[in-house]
Amino acid sequence: MDDLSQSECEALLNTALVGHLGVADDNGVPYVTPVSFAYNGSSLMLRTGPGRRLELIRAHPSVCVEVSSFDEETGDWASVILWGEAVEVTDVDRRSDVVQLLLSKYEASIGAQSWSTPDVLPGLSTVVEVSVDSMTGRRSGGGFGQKTRPGRL
Repeated sequence: MDDLSQSECEALLNTALVGHLGVADDNGVPYVTPVSFAYNGSSLMLRTGPGRRLELIRAHPSVCVEVSSFDEETGDWASVILWGEAVEVTDVDRRSDVVQLLLSKYEASIGAQSWSTPDVLPGLSTVVEVSVDSMTGRRSGGGFGQKTRPGRL
C-alpha cells in the first residue's frame, strides 16, 4: 500500500459520490452509514434527516468519514479517512450555499437542478458540516499479479 498525498486525498473527496460516516453511541458502539457529501477544502458537508445518525451526531460530534474508490478493471483502490467535529448549520444562507455545493457536485450523476430559493431543504432536513481535524489516505500498491481488494493484500 502507498500513502496518498494531501492533494490526492482532496481529489478523491471531490470526485467520490458516497462516503461512510462513523459515529459512536454512549457505550462507544460504532454506527456507520453511507452519505452523499461535498468537500470545500477544509470541511465536509452533508444533509441528513431525523433519526439515529443525527441523534448520535448531536450527542457525540467527534466523527470519522471514509471515502473510497475501486477500479473494476485493475482492482486498484484508494481510500481516505478523515476525523473531525460535526456541527449543524443553522444559518439559512450558509445552508443554501452548502446545498448548492452538493447540487453542483451531483448534477452530472443525478441530474440535480440549481435552486434559487434561500431555504432549499425540506423542513426536516439538517445540514451538517464536519470541520476536518486530520486526514489520511492510502491506495493499493501496484505490481500484484492478481487483483487486490480493499483491506487485503
